[in-house]
Amino acid sequence: MNRACTLVGFAIVLVSVYGCSSAKHYRANHDAKSLYATLHSDISNGDPIGKVQELLGPGQNVDTKDRHKLVNHIRACVAKYPESYPQGLQDGDTFVRYPIGKLCAVYLQFRNDRLVNHLREHFRDSSELAVLSAE
Repeated sequence: MNRACTLVGFAIVLVSVYGCSSAKHYRANHDAKSLYATLHSDISNGDPIGKVQELLGPGQNVDTKDRHKLVNHIRACVAKYPESYPQGLQDGDTFVRYPIGKLCAVYLQFRNDRLVNHLREHFRDSSELAVLSAE
């Protein structure tokens, strides 16, 4: 019994180290693969902004001009793809930009300092985005 607990504990440590290493790798390199790995396995809908920033770094604030464009884009997406935005869009929502290289970014949406509209399955594979960011 004690050996089984030790093995389970060791497995948990390995999973934790992997998760932390993908987030650490993203903070150092801003690459799609490690960002997607972290968003897929370590971050959940409803997580506080502090946890997200601890893993990914502070990100970049979205200025007023870009926020207006982003909100209009998300509003259109909510109408067209409601299943991808189950919590919709509200006036007080804030956005944090996480860059991928120099050309791409992921915008995370927060409401009352909690992550919303975060569907882990959307971050299962970064191959398409990695190709876009290399162009």
